[in-house]
Amino acid sequence: MDNETYKIKFDYSTLDKLKNIALKHLKVDNMNNLRDKFEGQSYLNAFLVKSFAELTLERFLGFSFIDENLKTLRKDYQPEIIVENKKLIIIAFKHDEVPKIRRIEFELAVFVSINLHNKTAEILGFLDYKSIVDNCSDYTISPLTSKIFIGSFSDFKLLKSVDLLKSN
Repeated sequence: MDNETYKIKFDYSTLDKLKNIALKHLKVDNMNNLRDKFEGQSYLNAFLVKSFAELTLERFLGFSFIDENLKTLRKDYQPEIIVENKKLIIIAFKHDEVPKIRRIEFELAVFVSINLHNKTAEILGFLDYKSIVDNCSDYTISPLTSKIFIGSFSDFKLLKSVDLLKSN
């Protein structure tokens, strides 16, 4: 991957807003009210990774695709992103992990690395469905999750510059 990436740092007000949405999804006022704090923290972290990636791509592309009302109301909300008449998904993952690719329909996927500790998100690039599937490794996928995930993707040098999405 010899292309430029797009990186942003989120402020505390964005973090607080997202935490409040996650708390609504968990039906509590604060994390201390959770029966299972570990599960609650896991949900919050996953929600922040996903949300930071969505906000980063939205800023980069320069158009809004997140429906804030649906995001607040629905725990399973997935924004629909169409670029150049192609269905695009976001593959968001923690910066120290390898992303798992879900078995869902899409034409293009944008890879976004998230560092929750630093509140940063970095768009690494994008790739088409076939190239992702051809370069996934399924050795990290258990038989129990093989119906959900295609495999793990770690060959980031194959990614195309995200600037190509914007220039089309």
